Amino acid sequence: MTAGKVRYIGTSNHKAWQLADANWTSQLHGLATYASVQHRYNILYRAIEDEVVPACASLGVAILPWNPLAGGLLTSAYANRRIADGNRFDLPGGRGEMYRQRYWNEATLDEVDRILEAVTRHGHSLTHVALQWVANRPGVTSLLISAETQNQVRDTIAALAVTLSDEEQAACDEAWFNMPRARDLGVPTTQALNRAAPSL
Repeated sequence: MTAGKVRYIGTSNHKAWQLADANWTSQLHGLATYASVQHRYNILYRAIEDEVVPACASLGVAILPWNPLAGGLLTSAYANRRIADGNRFDLPGGRGEMYRQRYWNEATLDEVDRILEAVTRHGHSLTHVALQWVANRPGVTSLLISAETQNQVRDTIAALAVTLSDEEQAACDEAWFNMPRARDLGVPTTQALNRAAPSL
């Protein structure tokens, strides 16, 4: 970094203690400290708020959320509760299964339906509200998104102009707390849900 080839350094998926340890080590040896951290963060997954977000605030580390649309679940694309070919929930090599384990259960889909009802009443798209919600969380400075077409990029940028109503804000805020989670993983569990997943 002293040569000017790298301006800032960041990391991905570090736990709070790892960020603190890295910061302390860098300061001890006069090295550059992390400026940012990438983490999975969206309306349906807020596990980083317990420790990572406070650690970032204390250390001055910016948060760059990835997966802000929960693999597309927060785009209304799955309102019929069916998984179409060629999307993230249908990816080969175990990746599709990973996404299904993260999000594809009745409790999560029920929350998406509830949020969709609220945003529809205010004339907004679920995509815009989901992006605006996470973009305005404490410590978040930018979002990591994926887009396959120019229209998707334009639609994502349009989220910047959306102002959430009180009802929309509340619907988004409540979702994470309405879903049962395992204490150690922060994700919905089969035992807690105790209901069959929707058919694919």
